[in-house]
Amino acid sequence: MTTPGPNLFERSRFSRRRFMQYSAVGTGVVAASPYLSKLQAFAAPPVADDQGILLTINLAGGNDGLNMVVPFADPHYATLRSSLRIANPLPIGSGLGLHPSMSKLKARFDRGKVAVVRGVGYQPPDLSHFTSGDIWMRGWGGSSGVESGWAGRFLDRLPNAAHESLYGVSLHGSVSEHLTANIARPSSLPWSLGDAFGIDRSDPSDARMFDALASLGSGASGLGALGDLYNQTESDLIMLTQRIRPAYGFADQPNDLQQQLVLAAHLINANLGIRVIDTELDGFDTHSDQGGWHATLLGRLDAAIEAFFTTLSPKWLPHVAVMTFSEFGRRPEENGDGGTDHGTAAPHFVIGDHVKGGLHGAQPSLVDLDDNGNLVPIVDFHQLYAPILKTWLGVDDHAVLGKAYSPLGLFKSGPGLPPPIVKTPRPPATASGYWLAGPGGHIHGFGTAIKFGSLARVALPIVAGARTPSHKGLWLAGSDGGIFSFGDARFFGSTGAIRLNRPIVAMASTPKGRGYWLCASDGGIFAYGDARFYGSTGAIRLNRPIVAMASTPSGRGYWLCASDGGIFNYGDAKFHGATVPTSASVCGFAASSTGKGYWMAARDGVVAAFGDAPVLGRTTESTSVLVA
Repeated sequence: MTTPGPNLFERSRFSRRRFMQYSAVGTGVVAASPYLSKLQAFAAPPVADDQGILLTINLAGGNDGLNMVVPFADPHYATLRSSLRIANPLPIGSGLGLHPSMSKLKARFDRGKVAVVRGVGYQPPDLSHFTSGDIWMRGWGGSSGVESGWAGRFLDRLPNAAHESLYGVSLHGSVSEHLTANIARPSSLPWSLGDAFGIDRSDPSDARMFDALASLGSGASGLGALGDLYNQTESDLIMLTQRIRPAYGFADQPNDLQQQLVLAAHLINANLGIRVIDTELDGFDTHSDQGGWHATLLGRLDAAIEAFFTTLSPKWLPHVAVMTFSEFGRRPEENGDGGTDHGTAAPHFVIGDHVKGGLHGAQPSLVDLDDNGNLVPIVDFHQLYAPILKTWLGVDDHAVLGKAYSPLGLFKSGPGLPPPIVKTPRPPATASGYWLAGPGGHIHGFGTAIKFGSLARVALPIVAGARTPSHKGLWLAGSDGGIFSFGDARFFGSTGAIRLNRPIVAMASTPKGRGYWLCASDGGIFAYGDARFYGSTGAIRLNRPIVAMASTPSGRGYWLCASDGGIFNYGDAKFHGATVPTSASVCGFAASSTGKGYWMAARDGVVAAFGDAPVLGRTTESTSVLVA
């Protein structure tokens, strides 16, 4: 394990003379000037049953969010990252996947304990490490300037903040700016006590010396107020060393971050009253040779988070939330040195048992960039801080941040006892999955779409399809209207025995899955089961034939789509757009789960998304059917 920088408790640095020299210049064992006030205690009150603890992980240097939470289904990603593209991400929905080095975090995400906040940044951006880091750590949105950090201003609001140096602790060698406060006195603790001054009491003479130094703070020094403060501070150092001793003594961890996070878990288990713990993983300024090194960093992050929760006592799980942050992201396009340069928006994680897991915010466009070719932030980083302050730490987020921000819904409940288990229906898979089928009956599943077996042989080409409400079933239709059922899809009728004027080209199902529509190339509609007729283009002279259709979520309307992307909407169906970025003809059409968007698929496998329908993927095979 790499030895950190100056160890604040090493005896070689903290002889009485050296200690007083450091105190005199305002350094001390805590990040505060000793002239401000006498520290009366180094132990904060125990954490109450309804209080939360925050662990922050600074991904220092500017983490490449596009390769941490990978938009693999967006075709522009592979274009922008020709050599750095992550080919095998771990899917988390909506065409996104975690870097393959983060398998443990993926498993935690699947259990609903990781919130992925997309598109986090601020406007206007600043690409300086120092300036942008300062903006993130101060977290101030008010009109007047401040010198304190956002977490430090939270500490200021705790009882007896001026005399409790364990409310906030830093574990990476110095107190970061976001912990600096106006009243509170956060501490920097070492990774290992080792031969920390006052820790080894096996020698009776040493034990008597330590006891004598500890007693210095009980009376007047005879040297005035400053001498009294020196004595009190050295006394407190001895007592602090003994108080935090139970949190140490574990085996060295394989890397710096894991050492910090395992120590953080032991400190929380000891219930020393700590409310904010600051940790850091450096090395994310990946201007060159990013691929292997970034994978190593994310692997360390993944292992450290897992080690933290493994070490943390189960009694503290309802009290702890973990948050990542970084001064900025990276540019969407890789540079010529196998790396990425300073950018803007990036995703971040909030992790814990009370977190509302899943995707939050929105994925920034890889096409609509700012004037400098960077991602446009979707979520102001203050919106990430707001629920942590208000819901998790229990303070007025407006006062701490200097302005009212719309908080994200990142928590199922505040800290304390485990929230009641409420069974909620699984979100419709149409929000993040669809099928593409070829004319020969070969079926591809994307996103959350279930992979059904393909048809072995079909007499006529497959031209249409629809899914059941459960997304556990699928209908496919041939050009004669013959129906093929998969999963829980039931047969309600077909045009297989009818002599048709025009071939069947499209199909849509009703909301309850108890019926469906078939549509011919002239727009003629055939309704089966509980499907109702709302209109057709059967009497209209069309420039291009109808090739696809989809029903609205209510079942009281549908869209018909022509081969050039022209849209005809009936009932409660609304128009959301009609441009496909390919010269190939349109062959498939499907609506999003809300009905406020839809997809179009072209025969070359290109899929265009409109309204609130996300881009999820494409196939290079010839496509004839899109089902979502």
